[in-house]
Amino acid sequence: MRKLKPLLIIPTAAILAAGMTGCSAIQSIIGGTHSTDISVGQCIKDLGESSDQVGQVTVVDCSEPHLYEVYAEVELNADQLPDQATIESEAESACLGTGFSDYVGVAYEESEYGTTYLSPSQDTWDAGDRKVSCLITSSDGSELTGSAKGTAK
Repeated sequence: MRKLKPLLIIPTAAILAAGMTGCSAIQSIIGGTHSTDISVGQCIKDLGESSDQVGQVTVVDCSEPHLYEVYAEVELNADQLPDQATIESEAESACLGTGFSDYVGVAYEESEYGTTYLSPSQDTWDAGDRKVSCLITSSDGSELTGSAKGTAK
């Protein structure tokens, strides 16, 4: 299970992304991209099903309406899944520091965007997932259109 966690102005509801084996085979059958396979620059229309358990995300061209944009990633270097406080600290450092300003072109504190992140759960950690993915959102939860990259907003 992969976790979606808020940073600062995003509501504190957690959405878990279910860990799946054989992701590429499943993707070819049901479509979508597994949350562990997203990368910087991709825009995500939604996180899958409307329940709190999602495995697939819908990646779209950034010119289409979307809720999230992947703008930074950090690898967690540990033998075991770190505790939540450590993950939050790593995510805050990666997502709100130079990762944000380098991508958007303005410091997070001066930006109109919100942020959140996806992090490994025990299931995805055991399957080799070490990535924290930083996601740009709108500050009010509305859809975005166009990439946030270089906008200085």
